[in-house]
Amino acid sequence: MANSLIERLAAMIRLVACYSEGGLRRLVGDWPELTLDEWLELYDSVKERPDLGVRVDTSKVSEQAYDLVVAGERITEVLDKIGGWQEVVKATNLYRSDPNNAKDWNMFVSCVNAMKFPSRSRLKELPEFDRIQRDLGVDEKTIRARLYIVPEEIAKMAVEKAIQLFFVG
Repeated sequence: MANSLIERLAAMIRLVACYSEGGLRRLVGDWPELTLDEWLELYDSVKERPDLGVRVDTSKVSEQAYDLVVAGERITEVLDKIGGWQEVVKATNLYRSDPNNAKDWNMFVSCVNAMKFPSRSRLKELPEFDRIQRDLGVDEKTIRARLYIVPEEIAKMAVEKAIQLFFVG
């Protein structure tokens, strides 16, 4: 169960970081946590939808509504199990304050920013990932891997803390 919880929480962390307004700031507690309605909007905005064309199949609309209800239950379940979003914020701040994680955190932040704000200026000589690779001395594959590694590590920390509180009190 803990692995499934970690995977779901890591996916939620990635979703917030990469796709929500104030994503990284939400992770560190400098931006308000998402309401359930905002979670559902975020989930719905990144979920693939079939091309409905001119004709709308009401079964697909019903399926989408059902998906949102299920997503809401899953989001609430995950957050309830770890003690709320504030536990993600605590784990994030603990993770990023550890000097051993500094390079990974910087790669994660750089990758998220490159995805959210691609080519801020047409005057740049290098594409965003080329600049990050040069600055950090790693390849693009390594940088992109941090989109999965860092949220997973933060999720592990939050889940482990919840388990400790449950068993130790």
